[in-house]
Amino acid sequence: MSTHSHTLEQRALRSNPCAWLFLASSIVNGIGILAGLTPRPLSTWSADLTNTNQFLCKLRAFLLFDAITIGSWLIMLAAVDRWLSSSISAIRRQRSTLKNAQRGTILIVTVSTIIEAQQFYCFEANLTNTPLKCYTQTMICGIVSDLFFALITILIPLILMIIFGLLTISNVRKSQFRLHPTTSSNAFLINSNGNEP
Repeated sequence: MSTHSHTLEQRALRSNPCAWLFLASSIVNGIGILAGLTPRPLSTWSADLTNTNQFLCKLRAFLLFDAITIGSWLIMLAAVDRWLSSSISAIRRQRSTLKNAQRGTILIVTVSTIIEAQQFYCFEANLTNTPLKCYTQTMICGIVSDLFFALITILIPLILMIIFGLLTISNVRKSQFRLHPTTSSNAFLINSNGNEP
Protein backbone atom coordinates (compact mmCIF):
# COMPACT_ATOMS: atom_id res chain seq x y z
CA MET A 1 0.00 0.00 0.00
CA SER A 2 2.74 2.49 0.90
CA THR A 3 4.54 2.18 -2.46
CA HIS A 4 1.25 2.60 -4.32
CA SER A 5 0.27 5.57 -2.16
CA HIS A 6 3.73 7.13 -2.45
CA THR A 7 3.58 6.88 -6.26
CA LEU A 8 0.15 8.53 -6.37
CA GLU A 9 1.25 11.38 -4.05
CA GLN A 10 3.78 12.71 -6.57
CA ARG A 11 3.36 16.38 -7.47
CA ALA A 12 2.65 15.66 -11.15
CA LEU A 13 -0.35 13.50 -10.22
CA ARG A 14 -1.87 15.69 -7.50
CA SER A 15 -4.22 17.49 -9.87
CA ASN A 16 -5.24 14.33 -11.75
CA PRO A 17 -8.73 13.28 -10.56
CA CYS A 18 -8.20 9.60 -11.39
CA ALA A 19 -4.89 9.48 -9.48
CA TRP A 20 -6.56 11.26 -6.56
CA LEU A 21 -9.36 8.66 -6.51
CA PHE A 22 -6.86 5.79 -6.59
CA LEU A 23 -4.88 7.40 -3.76
CA ALA A 24 -8.03 7.76 -1.64
CA SER A 25 -8.97 4.17 -2.49
CA SER A 26 -5.49 2.97 -1.44
CA ILE A 27 -5.79 4.72 1.90
CA VAL A 28 -9.24 3.34 2.75
CA ASN A 29 -8.32 -0.14 1.53
CA GLY A 30 -5.26 0.04 3.81
CA ILE A 31 -7.57 0.88 6.71
CA GLY A 32 -9.76 -2.08 5.76
CA ILE A 33 -6.77 -4.42 5.63
CA LEU A 34 -5.57 -3.23 9.04
CA ALA A 35 -9.06 -3.63 10.54
CA GLY A 36 -9.48 -7.08 9.04
CA LEU A 37 -6.05 -8.62 9.49
CA THR A 38 -4.66 -7.12 12.70
CA PRO A 39 -6.92 -9.14 15.04
CA ARG A 40 -6.06 -12.47 13.35
CA PRO A 41 -2.48 -12.88 14.61
CA LEU A 42 -3.55 -11.57 18.02
CA SER A 43 -6.20 -14.30 18.29
CA THR A 44 -3.42 -16.90 18.12
CA TRP A 45 -2.25 -15.74 21.57
CA SER A 46 -5.79 -15.06 22.83
CA ALA A 47 -5.00 -11.34 22.76
CA ASP A 48 -7.71 -10.31 20.28
CA LEU A 49 -9.77 -7.77 22.21
CA THR A 50 -12.42 -7.67 19.47
CA ASN A 51 -13.57 -11.09 20.68
CA THR A 52 -14.41 -9.80 24.15
CA ASN A 53 -14.85 -6.03 23.96
CA GLN A 54 -18.23 -4.94 22.51
CA PHE A 55 -17.05 -1.56 21.27
CA LEU A 56 -13.89 -2.91 19.58
CA CYS A 57 -15.89 -5.72 17.97
CA LYS A 58 -18.42 -3.29 16.52
CA LEU A 59 -15.76 -0.76 15.50
CA ARG A 60 -13.68 -3.42 13.73
CA ALA A 61 -16.71 -4.70 11.79
CA PHE A 62 -17.74 -1.17 10.84
CA LEU A 63 -14.23 -0.13 9.73
CA LEU A 64 -13.73 -3.33 7.76
CA PHE A 65 -17.02 -3.23 5.86
CA ASP A 66 -17.06 0.55 5.41
CA ALA A 67 -13.48 0.71 4.11
CA ILE A 68 -14.00 -2.11 1.61
CA THR A 69 -17.25 -0.52 0.37
CA ILE A 70 -15.68 2.93 0.01
CA GLY A 71 -12.66 1.45 -1.79
CA SER A 72 -14.85 -0.37 -4.32
CA TRP A 73 -16.95 2.70 -5.07
CA LEU A 74 -13.90 4.97 -5.41
CA ILE A 75 -12.43 2.64 -8.03
CA MET A 76 -15.82 2.69 -9.79
CA LEU A 77 -15.73 6.50 -9.67
CA ALA A 78 -12.25 6.38 -11.24
CA ALA A 79 -13.76 4.32 -14.10
CA VAL A 80 -16.41 7.03 -14.55
CA ASP A 81 -13.66 9.67 -14.57
CA ARG A 82 -11.76 7.79 -17.29
CA TRP A 83 -14.97 7.61 -19.34
CA LEU A 84 -15.52 11.35 -18.93
CA SER A 85 -11.92 12.27 -19.75
CA SER A 86 -11.86 10.05 -22.86
CA SER A 87 -15.13 11.42 -24.26
CA ILE A 88 -15.20 13.21 -27.59
CA SER A 89 -17.67 15.65 -26.02
CA ALA A 90 -15.90 18.68 -24.56
CA ILE A 91 -18.70 19.13 -22.01
CA ARG A 92 -18.11 15.62 -20.61
CA ARG A 93 -14.33 16.10 -20.57
CA GLN A 94 -14.78 19.31 -18.56
CA ARG A 95 -16.60 17.30 -15.86
CA SER A 96 -13.44 15.30 -15.18
CA THR A 97 -12.03 17.61 -12.51
CA LEU A 98 -10.32 17.17 -9.17
CA LYS A 99 -13.13 19.11 -7.48
CA ASN A 100 -15.77 16.71 -8.86
CA ALA A 101 -13.64 13.72 -7.81
CA GLN A 102 -13.44 15.14 -4.28
CA ARG A 103 -17.19 15.79 -4.21
CA GLY A 104 -17.81 12.23 -5.38
CA THR A 105 -15.49 10.94 -2.66
CA ILE A 106 -17.36 12.88 0.03
CA LEU A 107 -20.68 11.52 -1.27
CA ILE A 108 -19.38 7.94 -1.35
CA VAL A 109 -17.91 8.17 2.16
CA THR A 110 -21.14 9.67 3.53
CA VAL A 111 -23.52 7.17 1.91
CA SER A 112 -21.29 4.18 2.69
CA THR A 113 -20.93 5.24 6.33
CA ILE A 114 -24.71 5.55 6.66
CA ILE A 115 -25.26 2.13 5.06
CA GLU A 116 -22.55 0.37 7.06
CA ALA A 117 -23.62 1.93 10.38
CA GLN A 118 -25.86 -1.14 10.75
CA GLN A 119 -22.70 -3.06 11.75
CA PHE A 120 -22.74 -1.24 15.10
CA TYR A 121 -26.10 -2.85 15.83
CA CYS A 122 -25.55 -6.25 14.23
CA PHE A 123 -22.13 -7.28 15.55
CA GLU A 124 -21.64 -8.57 19.10
CA ALA A 125 -18.63 -9.87 21.01
CA ASN A 126 -18.46 -13.00 23.22
CA LEU A 127 -20.82 -15.04 21.05
CA THR A 128 -20.89 -18.82 21.19
CA ASN A 129 -22.00 -21.23 18.46
CA THR A 130 -20.80 -18.80 15.77
CA PRO A 131 -17.77 -19.03 13.45
CA LEU A 132 -16.11 -16.14 15.32
CA LYS A 133 -16.66 -14.70 18.79
CA CYS A 134 -17.19 -11.25 17.20
CA TYR A 135 -20.01 -11.97 14.76
CA THR A 136 -23.53 -10.95 13.78
CA GLN A 137 -25.87 -11.48 16.71
CA THR A 138 -28.93 -12.75 14.78
CA MET A 139 -29.56 -14.63 11.56
CA ILE A 140 -31.43 -11.62 10.12
CA CYS A 141 -28.45 -9.36 10.85
CA GLY A 142 -26.18 -11.88 9.16
CA ILE A 143 -28.38 -12.07 6.06
CA VAL A 144 -28.74 -8.27 5.82
CA SER A 145 -25.00 -7.76 6.33
CA ASP A 146 -24.11 -10.41 3.72
CA LEU A 147 -26.64 -9.07 1.19
CA PHE A 148 -25.40 -5.51 1.61
CA PHE A 149 -21.82 -6.73 1.18
CA ALA A 150 -22.64 -8.82 -1.91
CA LEU A 151 -24.75 -6.17 -3.63
CA ILE A 152 -23.46 -2.78 -2.52
CA THR A 153 -19.79 -3.60 -2.04
CA ILE A 154 -19.20 -6.11 -4.83
CA LEU A 155 -21.89 -6.57 -7.48
CA ILE A 156 -23.17 -3.03 -8.20
CA PRO A 157 -19.71 -1.35 -8.33
CA LEU A 158 -18.35 -4.23 -10.43
CA ILE A 159 -21.18 -3.99 -12.98
CA LEU A 160 -20.74 -0.21 -13.18
CA MET A 161 -16.95 -0.60 -13.61
CA ILE A 162 -17.53 -2.99 -16.52
CA ILE A 163 -20.09 -0.65 -18.13
CA PHE A 164 -17.91 2.45 -17.82
CA GLY A 165 -14.83 0.48 -18.87
CA LEU A 166 -16.58 -0.58 -22.08
CA LEU A 167 -17.81 2.98 -22.63
CA THR A 168 -14.22 4.22 -22.21
CA ILE A 169 -13.01 1.71 -24.82
CA SER A 170 -15.78 2.93 -27.11
CA ASN A 171 -14.71 6.56 -26.56
CA VAL A 172 -11.08 5.71 -27.38
CA ARG A 173 -12.13 3.95 -30.59
CA LYS A 174 -14.33 6.89 -31.59
CA SER A 175 -11.49 9.34 -30.98
CA GLN A 176 -9.06 7.21 -33.01
CA PHE A 177 -11.60 7.06 -35.83
CA ARG A 178 -11.92 10.84 -35.78
CA LEU A 179 -8.14 11.25 -35.86
CA HIS A 180 -7.73 8.85 -38.80
CA PRO A 181 -10.59 9.53 -41.22
CA THR A 182 -10.95 7.14 -44.11
CA THR A 183 -10.89 8.45 -47.65
CA SER A 184 -14.09 8.16 -49.57
CA SER A 185 -14.17 6.27 -52.86
CA ASN A 186 -16.54 8.96 -54.18
CA ALA A 187 -13.99 11.76 -53.85
CA PHE A 188 -14.04 14.39 -56.59
CA LEU A 189 -10.96 14.81 -58.68
CA ILE A 190 -9.99 18.38 -59.47
CA ASN A 191 -7.77 19.06 -62.47
CA SER A 192 -5.19 21.79 -62.61
CA ASN A 193 -7.61 24.46 -63.84
CA GLY A 194 -10.00 23.83 -60.93
CA ASN A 195 -12.70 22.04 -62.95
CA GLU A 196 -14.04 18.60 -62.25
CA PRO A 197 -12.99 16.03 -64.90
